[in-house]
Amino acid sequence: MGPRTTQQRSAVDDWDIDAEESSEERCVNISPYVARLEFATVPGSKPRRHVVPPGGGLYVQRGYARPYTGSAGKEMPPTIFSLSEIEAWPGRREPDKDGKLVWVVQPGPRLPMVVPESEAKVWQKRWDTALAAKAEADKAPLRLTLQRTDGTEVQVQAEIAKPAPAAARRAVEDDEDQMAGGDEPPPEHDDPIPGDDAAPVQLPPAAAPAVPPPAIPTRAEAKGRRGGS
Repeated sequence: MGPRTTQQRSAVDDWDIDAEESSEERCVNISPYVARLEFATVPGSKPRRHVVPPGGGLYVQRGYARPYTGSAGKEMPPTIFSLSEIEAWPGRREPDKDGKLVWVVQPGPRLPMVVPESEAKVWQKRWDTALAAKAEADKAPLRLTLQRTDGTEVQVQAEIAKPAPAAARRAVEDDEDQMAGGDEPPPEHDDPIPGDDAAPVQLPPAAAPAVPPPAIPTRAEAKGRRGGS
């Protein structure tokens, strides 16, 4: 067999490149959130949809998991990054005194949830750093913006204490009641109230029953008694 020509080597190279791009690579979800990905297929067909829980993985075509060169000749990050990119924590905006929306809680940095398995450790460290910074920010004292009567805004640093549980509040109230009453037991119903110096009220003795006067006999009764005697 004769030596291979340049055309044959070019065909082999194209074959290898196509095989590499069409092969699949395992990617993992290194975020604490559930990732939902959608991959386009041929026109007219339903796209492929995947649900990847935290720590889970899936296989995607290698072209999705590798950097590529953009139209301007600049190297672009893998497509799987843009498909799964999300804010590390959501922000919150509210209207100010003029009705303009302002950030009350700044959103976290945008990080990919699903990355190639070979780069999982690098991106996992970035996620841990971002979430640790958020936890420290939540523990920091609050800064409130107050407004004077002349319109000047003043920032005040405040620290909010968490309310005690109901059981702890009841225990404190019981201790306060015991301290206020001392060690003496509560007075009985029959005992006099301490501090009452008024003399007890004396009730008069019960009156004796009235004796009816003797009945006086009539004249007829007297005659009958004398005749009978």
